Amino acid sequence: MKRKADPENRSFHLESIYSPWPSCTFGALAVTFLTLKRQPGGLHNFNNAYRARPHHINVAITKGNEIDYIVKYSPEYILAIEDNAPSTIIHKKPLVIWMGVDVGGREFNYVIRAFCADESSYLLACGEAGSFDEIIKIASTKFAIAGSKARMSVAAIFIDSGFEAKKTVYDLACKYYRKVWPMKGGKHAVPVGVKHFDWGSNEKRRIELTHYDDSTFKEHMYIDKIQRRELPGWYLPKNIPQQYRDHFGAEKLEEKDGKQEWVRTGANHYADCEKLLLVALAKYRSLFVRYRKQVRAAQQAAKGEASDTSEPRPRLEVIVED
Repeated sequence: MKRKADPENRSFHLESIYSPWPSCTFGALAVTFLTLKRQPGGLHNFNNAYRARPHHINVAITKGNEIDYIVKYSPEYILAIEDNAPSTIIHKKPLVIWMGVDVGGREFNYVIRAFCADESSYLLACGEAGSFDEIIKIASTKFAIAGSKARMSVAAIFIDSGFEAKKTVYDLACKYYRKVWPMKGGKHAVPVGVKHFDWGSNEKRRIELTHYDDSTFKEHMYIDKIQRRELPGWYLPKNIPQQYRDHFGAEKLEEKDGKQEWVRTGANHYADCEKLLLVALAKYRSLFVRYRKQVRAAQQAAKGEASDTSEPRPRLEVIVED
């Protein structure tokens, strides 16, 4: 109902299930629900657009045992420790390794996560750095892959450009062009969007700023990945630092004037870093999908070539017995 409409002219928005159109049958709604449920912001959109109801997030503050559950169900591996980062061995060859960076007062907090072709991911390293030059050095760390001589390092750095860090981050995006990608959270109608602009005093660069709906991805991280442990897997190592755990217990939802708002109760830098990487995954998901299609096509082609070189298959004939 439009609350501010003229008292003599009110309109109502009914649930789609009451629609006479075939596209809004219960079965169609069920398909829509299953399609949207695993997308960031999908259930929010389903409740608002299809059920005509406000979306309420049922989540308490993240507890330490929820992080323990993720560690328990993760493939067993060790987090990279300071001065010995290559000690982390990736058991499954990733498609890409990304770094998420949150800008603090005088330091940078970071997480490094490997993403596989099936979109599952493994936390490889986390920590603090006193300068961005140190971040670049850490990003050059080459991680070993089990059963292979290959080594992989960070392909892209996604950094929060909110609040006072904006100018600093844009300057870094110019200096490390196509390596550093700024991101900014806020209240947006769509989960992820992109804005391009020119930046730089001497040599201007075309900067790509990714803006995202902060509430959507907090819900995606705290509920989908941590509380529900939904697939694809979001994995953690055995020796996860206590500070990392604490940062995931530093945000909660509160009801204010009939609206839900996220409230920070302590330092949450590592949680913000992880959130940036979930935004990046949502933004570049089509690349993962395309890669999987290419792999399947190559496998099918290989099977086709193998069958061509083998003896021809006998025809299937229907034999009628008298």
